[in-house]
Amino acid sequence: MQKQKNDLSHCIKQFKKFDPSEVDLTQFQQRISICNSCQFRSNMHCRKHAGICANLAKKKDYWCEEWNETKPESFIEFPKPQHEKQPVAKSQQNRHPSTSARTVLRVAVVITSHNYGRFLGVCLESVLSQSHQASEIIVVDDSSTDNTKEVTEEFASKGVKYLRVENRSALFSRRDGYKQTESGVVLFVDADDILPSNYIELGMKEFTDQDIGVVYADHQHFGESTRSTNFPEYSQNRLFQGENFVSTCSFVRREALNLCDAWDRTFDESFMPEDYWMFQRISLDGWDFKKSKAVLNYRRHPTQMSQNRVPIDPKEVYYHSHGLEYQTVTLFIPLAGRVWAWERLKMFLDRQNWPHNQIKLILCDTSQDDRFSTMVKYWIGDCNYSDVRHFKLNVGLKGLAEKNRRDREVQLKVKQSICKIYNQLRLMLETPYCWILEDDVLPPDDVLERLMKHFNVDVGAVTAPYQSRFDGKPVVWLEEGIRNIKSIVKAVPPKLDEPQVTEMRGSGFGCLVARSEVIKQHVLALPKTEDDLDPYFFKSMGDQWRRLCDWSCRVAHWEEDQVFLIEESKHETVRSS
Repeated sequence: MQKQKNDLSHCIKQFKKFDPSEVDLTQFQQRISICNSCQFRSNMHCRKHAGICANLAKKKDYWCEEWNETKPESFIEFPKPQHEKQPVAKSQQNRHPSTSARTVLRVAVVITSHNYGRFLGVCLESVLSQSHQASEIIVVDDSSTDNTKEVTEEFASKGVKYLRVENRSALFSRRDGYKQTESGVVLFVDADDILPSNYIELGMKEFTDQDIGVVYADHQHFGESTRSTNFPEYSQNRLFQGENFVSTCSFVRREALNLCDAWDRTFDESFMPEDYWMFQRISLDGWDFKKSKAVLNYRRHPTQMSQNRVPIDPKEVYYHSHGLEYQTVTLFIPLAGRVWAWERLKMFLDRQNWPHNQIKLILCDTSQDDRFSTMVKYWIGDCNYSDVRHFKLNVGLKGLAEKNRRDREVQLKVKQSICKIYNQLRLMLETPYCWILEDDVLPPDDVLERLMKHFNVDVGAVTAPYQSRFDGKPVVWLEEGIRNIKSIVKAVPPKLDEPQVTEMRGSGFGCLVARSEVIKQHVLALPKTEDDLDPYFFKSMGDQWRRLCDWSCRVAHWEEDQVFLIEESKHETVRSS
């Protein structure tokens, strides 16, 4: 069972939560083990069914003859590839397929309306006047009390369909609309917008590769604003970091929608834009996004949802508007093999209150101790974390964490081992945020939520401070040091009546939350000119990222029978639990 769990975490890219009502874990493990060695697998994708293997395998109602399962009487057909091109490595792809290959892709237009009947007629006229005609057009009327239905019926003779829903949710209305269509691409449109005549033609031209899942466009505002946008080219980091630049009125490949889990949860759409959430989830599934040359006519008026969002605490706007509370976070813990530390740590892991199905837990076991590793495996078998990877890493000297750190030879080996450990993390990161927790520190149970709430567009890392065992000072600094010239300038804890969240230059890795892109963009090696990895890591971040310390999240730093606390001028001796 443990081997299955480890292999599962290792092989799935962007694996998300297990919901027992939707996913049979045993069935999933059996399926994915077959997919991993399947002849149709290429770069995490299934070339036979044109989808990401892990997402295909987790659907109970899907069936593939390769899985050696009995074919059920009722099952969902896999998404069919819309042309002959299959997902292969980008270096091998022909990015300019023939015109005939492109024209096989049909497009359905799904228009959502909630009391937008006054705008709907003009919107429909713009859709019907396209140089590239849509194969299907459907209006989804979500709980309207105006003339949305009557306006739609005026266009029934032109093939426009009508669907009434009572969702009071733009996200779920789009889901209901796309499920009523069959085309290979779905264009979502809000009823208050207007498409220029070449919008579909230019958008569909961008589907040049099988891995392109979304095509978006710039906006020309009209109504209460005449602003023009200049949205950036897509990157996943850019999508998650700044303001959303992929609007509702985008083209989405049907396979991406079929496999997307955006509808697996509900949330207050007045806090977080529902389209932004959908595009985040599609991005995490590995799909590429392309920008079209078209420009959408985007109406600005006082009754649209984006103009009437619920006020949020200014300190938490980013946390809510970017969906940080719903993100899966990688929790990376190096385990040195200290049983006393593991006993405390596993109880913290059981208690900590970030949803356990939103944690990708990676336990890096450097103990070189089979008995210790077995203890960890027993806990994994009983824990309620759905995505756990426990792997062993030989970093050299056994029991290194307990050696005398003042010995120069020990110092050198510790530095080398730390580089090995954190480079493993760098290679494994798949989530937008990463929480690093060392096995001898214990933070407050709600520390992750508190630290995540401090992120903003320019914040790269947030730390919970802890005291050094060696100099009795917090492992947080305000100025970087220069070897043999200037020492690091350590931070002083603020008084209780002072702001508890302060700027810093860097901190130890004891309890640190960082954007994964900050970690992945650096090879974590230590030059001879540097003394320690953590100061060098922060120095390498550059000045584009702010770094914050939340002093209200002070962490207990343990030895076997001692705990070091920042608020104390000296450590206090306590009985080991």
